[in-house]
Amino acid sequence: MKILQDLPEMVREGILTEDTADKIRSFYASKEKGGGNRLFLVFGVLGSLLVGLGLFLILAHNWDDLSVGIKTVVAFLPLLLGLAASGYSLVKKADSPSWREGSGVFLFLAVGVCLALLQQIHNLPDTTGQFMLKWMLMGAPVAYVVGSSMASLLYFLGIMWIGFEYGSGLSDSWDKLLFWPMALLGLPYYVWLIFKRPYSHFTYIHHWIVPISSFAGLVCFLMPNQFYGLQLVYSFLTALILVGQLPFLKSGRNSVNGYSILGNLGILGLMLVFSFGDPWNPILENGFQFESAIQMSGLIVLTMVACGLLGYLTLIQGLKSINPLAFVFLLFGIIKILSLPGDFAAGIFSLLLLAVSMNLIVKGAKSNLLGTLNSGMVVLSLLILCRFFDADLSFALRGAVFVLLGIGFFAVNYWMISKRKQDEQE
Repeated sequence: MKILQDLPEMVREGILTEDTADKIRSFYASKEKGGGNRLFLVFGVLGSLLVGLGLFLILAHNWDDLSVGIKTVVAFLPLLLGLAASGYSLVKKADSPSWREGSGVFLFLAVGVCLALLQQIHNLPDTTGQFMLKWMLMGAPVAYVVGSSMASLLYFLGIMWIGFEYGSGLSDSWDKLLFWPMALLGLPYYVWLIFKRPYSHFTYIHHWIVPISSFAGLVCFLMPNQFYGLQLVYSFLTALILVGQLPFLKSGRNSVNGYSILGNLGILGLMLVFSFGDPWNPILENGFQFESAIQMSGLIVLTMVACGLLGYLTLIQGLKSINPLAFVFLLFGIIKILSLPGDFAAGIFSLLLLAVSMNLIVKGAKSNLLGTLNSGMVVLSLLILCRFFDADLSFALRGAVFVLLGIGFFAVNYWMISKRKQDEQE
């Protein structure tokens, strides 16, 4: 590495002391060692997955020739192997992430294999949802006992299946809410990761998987009344945006902030839809009646969570730091309460989208942030594209507008890159 080669010269010139140079060498040596550990960790997890799948296929090949008793014993073998590997990793390899993750993944999958085999052997009448529920309940302790972050990720993916399986439909059964207590069961490990391993790649992946899986929990609250359903979705997406502005996420890289990205994309997408007048008509024409107490309670809770986060962040960060899109859920409710005309409401959303796009463009230009500037250009282009469907324009004029937008993208990016080079030279 070039900087390491230049250290002796920097010491001779008095730029660095010998102690500082040694610290720099130790820092880069630890990074190289960490890179090797991460590679070994990846192969350890992949190896566990392949071994588990291989054993399952071997058993499946000779399965019909085995008696019920032998099949039952065989069903527990992967689980016993997983327990043995996990015990060994805790006692002998406590400081090895590769052993911890590999044995944890194997044990988590072994629990599912054991349950699936027992269900098949003894013809248990479980549905897919019931099987997944048993698997997740028995697999949840793996992340805590073994300390496997990958097992935690598999758990959140599993409860996402449970959320969609039990949450869909219009019944008032309390089974619809199963996702939320299951999510609370896995949440403490995620919180531990945030505080103890904030810069771990597994923590970064959790920042995406947890909000994605929470969409499954939203399904159980969706309701026939379009206004309540959309207000609930707006509140949920607002909560994601505001969670993304909490200090533990705001201070990190934007690319790992799944909460903010998913929330912003969701609200911008809904705003583009409601920049047309027609989608507003059924919402504004229907009353405020609701059919489900469970679904209504979900709307109230999510709205209170969004308002609570909004108030908290306003107090600690100031109103100017709050993402403007976090206020859209309030605007949506006000439009319904006032029963504004659909075209007028669509005009408000169009103007708001225009303001958001211009704000992103100006912010990106001032801060020299190419991604922010391009995001604003994309929002502006989509808004113009949507307005094409409202206006009676010729194809030639529409084509000319797209050509101008393309030239604008190129010119703005060229200007930003040139500005960056100029700043680096100065």
